Amino acid sequence: MKKLALFIFLTTTALSLISCGGNSTYTSGGGLTAAAVPVTVSVQDAAPTGVAITSFEVQIMNASIHNSATNADVALLARPTEVELEHLQSEPALLGALNVSAGTYSSASATFANPQMVIFNNTAAPITVGTTVCAIKASCKLTPTLNPATTTISTAPFPITLAANSPVGFLLHFDINSSISSDLSAITPTIDLKQIAPSATGVIHPEHLVGTITAISSPDFSLQPGLGEPMPVSAILPPVTNIVTNASTIYIFSDRLAASPCANNNFSCLAVGQTVNVTVNVLSDGSLLATAVTLFEQNSPALEGTVVSVTPAQNQFQITMMGGQWMPGAGINASAIVGAAVTVNVNSSTAYQIDADGITLPSGLTFGGINDVAIGQVVEVQPAVVVSPTANALTLSTNRVRLEESQVTATVSATSPSAAPPSFTLSSLPPIFPSGSTMNVLAVSTTKFSDNISGGVAGLAKGDTVSVGGLLFHTTGGPTMVAEKVLKRVQCAVTSGTGTTTTFTCIF
Repeated sequence: MKKLALFIFLTTTALSLISCGGNSTYTSGGGLTAAAVPVTVSVQDAAPTGVAITSFEVQIMNASIHNSATNADVALLARPTEVELEHLQSEPALLGALNVSAGTYSSASATFANPQMVIFNNTAAPITVGTTVCAIKASCKLTPTLNPATTTISTAPFPITLAANSPVGFLLHFDINSSISSDLSAITPTIDLKQIAPSATGVIHPEHLVGTITAISSPDFSLQPGLGEPMPVSAILPPVTNIVTNASTIYIFSDRLAASPCANNNFSCLAVGQTVNVTVNVLSDGSLLATAVTLFEQNSPALEGTVVSVTPAQNQFQITMMGGQWMPGAGINASAIVGAAVTVNVNSSTAYQIDADGITLPSGLTFGGINDVAIGQVVEVQPAVVVSPTANALTLSTNRVRLEESQVTATVSATSPSAAPPSFTLSSLPPIFPSGSTMNVLAVSTTKFSDNISGGVAGLAKGDTVSVGGLLFHTTGGPTMVAEKVLKRVQCAVTSGTGTTTTFTCIF
């Protein structure tokens, strides 16, 4: 199971707007409005034994904080937004930025709808959920019910006062592990909240965005987050986001398998209609500063998913689809195929790439053929031929397989802080991995550790639960991950409105 968290950052300006009550106005890309509180809202993310959650989508219909003085709920979302949570274990994802009133707030609430998850049955028997029978070693779509859909937290850190020029943040955490029923059929939301503050540099947090460029006005560009064209008319999409660049922004275009790769690797490579992967710093005023822009794909369909099985002898592997870029005539229905099982056939001409995202890889780690493809990796594939796609499965051959960042939450079983590079071992891996397997995690110079880990690997101890995001490689003795970020999870307790106290592992 993954853990969902709603990142809500608030910063006050010199004046207050108590008289505005519960009204709020939406701003895309930040910028201060006089006498208002800029609010940046982001979202961040373990099933019966042997069942892995490979995709989890949910609609966040609204989120609000309650103003004590006006007795009004102040909205933190401009409109409902749909998010995929599986890839958010080690970092949040931005939902929007708004201006709200300064003042004292006594509680926070969030309403969710339409949860959809894909499980991989790694048990020894079929699993039945409602009318769905999930076979052994199969991926299956489930639609659990929400009961209730809205949940409220009024314990610490509430009450909280938003004062002039005093940045403050809320991290609202929805724990699926504690919320989902044992038979996977229902979700009873369990949430908790923590107050945080932006860093001294004004950076709230880094994150990744994938989407289509809709406009360019140097040094800025606009991005429609999300993948999949054409989208159904009823789709709930994040708002178009303005992204700022500067002289330090890195561009990765020249090594892409595009019809006309851009050798300049600068702002001039950007074009309307491109699908790009953007690493941004979310700043305290809600603006997004790009640190890296990578071409995801240009004028070609592409699919992204988690590897669930590999058959090297047949030059074949299978992924559970998380998203993709769709082109007219590709033979793929974007709205139907997300979460489906995709069988990928490779051949001698298939190209293999690594989306390093600025990470310097230690020597000896390769991704150059079918023998380097491993369970748990997230990969992007470029389809060459698609065979008989349905809502649940399709088979394709591919021109290109690109290794992307994977996310793993597991238990530290050993540490080697003096090794070169420093490393630690993870056990109790998610059930998508073979039972009893372990993972070696390498911490390189660019690895980012959460604030509750002091001294890098030396700050970890046996038994710690961590979420790690990074590049996963197939190596002798088990998988090896080069970590981009490491978050330590701790025990949290929350009391609901009915007086029930729940203890669980959270991200604080």
